[in-house]
Amino acid sequence: MADDFQPRESTLRPAWAAEILDLACSQLPAVPIPVQAVAAIARDPKRWREARAAFDAVRSLTLAEERLHAGGRVYACLLYVAENAAKVVYNATGPLAQFDVDCGNWLVVCMRQFADAIGSPEFADRVRALLEKRGTAAPGGM
Repeated sequence: MADDFQPRESTLRPAWAAEILDLACSQLPAVPIPVQAVAAIARDPKRWREARAAFDAVRSLTLAEERLHAGGRVYACLLYVAENAAKVVYNATGPLAQFDVDCGNWLVVCMRQFADAIGSPEFADRVRALLEKRGTAAPGGM
């Protein structure tokens, strides 16, 4: 799958990923520190190379959640959004060993799943508007 959904210019991708992750985080009363770190790294170009370590920290939470199912669907979906946001940010640094080229697509997919897990039509509208603003809404909507 080609990375059709994220901005074409790689230097715009981290801000795009941060905006998506920030919107997801706005729905939770408490956000894990590693998820907060991904958003902070994405907003600071000097820190983008830290996104690999940030991904690893979020991935540890994701693996624990997949094993224990303690946080619930919304929490799991947030972790997937954060993982893919970290991948997008890291890939913007042009590393030799980059993450999957389609991680931007997966960020959109995971954000749509997060919106479904939240179950609020108003929030789904906010997600749709954000994705459309960036030209990332696929035909047929969410």
